[in-house]
Amino acid sequence: MTYLMLFAVLAVLLALRNAPGFRLLASVALVPVAYLAVTEPLSQPKPMRIEFLRSLDKAEVSYFEASETEGIYIVTGRRAYVTPWSESLARQLHEGMRKVEGEGGTLRLMIDGTQGGEPSAGWTPPPPLPPKD
Repeated sequence: MTYLMLFAVLAVLLALRNAPGFRLLASVALVPVAYLAVTEPLSQPKPMRIEFLRSLDKAEVSYFEASETEGIYIVTGRRAYVTPWSESLARQLHEGMRKVEGEGGTLRLMIDGTQGGEPSAGWTPPPPLPPKD
């Protein structure tokens, strides 16, 4: 949608390129479109396949939503990811979240990008309490 707006603004500016005040009009028209073009992708979940280029080692999962038709949306501490539907990953996430809610601990997402592997999720138990003195 943003690119369509950018194209429309550029078409109007090309039509008016000989008009007086063209530079001012171009500046005023392109600033909001450029802002939207930069900020819109930041609000979308990052495809998990891009993360395969590097390793995502044990990111803590804050929230996830699994849908067979749309895929699996995973929110870690700082980022949101989307991955195609995988029954095994959905099962790992559900089981891990059930353990986190019942026993505490954290749910971790792991990807070995150097091997091109599939993402996996696992439950990490909470650290033991220190002994009482």
